[in-house]
Amino acid sequence: MGVKYAFAQEYGFDGDETVAAHARAIREAFGKAIAPKTIFVRAFSRHMNLSERSFMRSALDDMQDEIGRVLNEAVCEGLNT
Repeated sequence: MGVKYAFAQEYGFDGDETVAAHARAIREAFGKAIAPKTIFVRAFSRHMNLSERSFMRSALDDMQDEIGRVLNEAVCEGLNT
């Protein structure tokens, strides 16, 4: 399962990003509820400065002993069958 933003979350990102043109539904305008309406947003670029938020590396560090034990058990089981 590839998630496009996983690398930026894990290691941080400081750069420009292009957002593709898209449609979106609005239900509020100027702080007031309105009847739902679809609007179209043109493509645009924006600058992002996302700080590092490790989730994979920190989880692997936390689970290193358990992962090693389970892998070792699986290899031993595979060799014994």
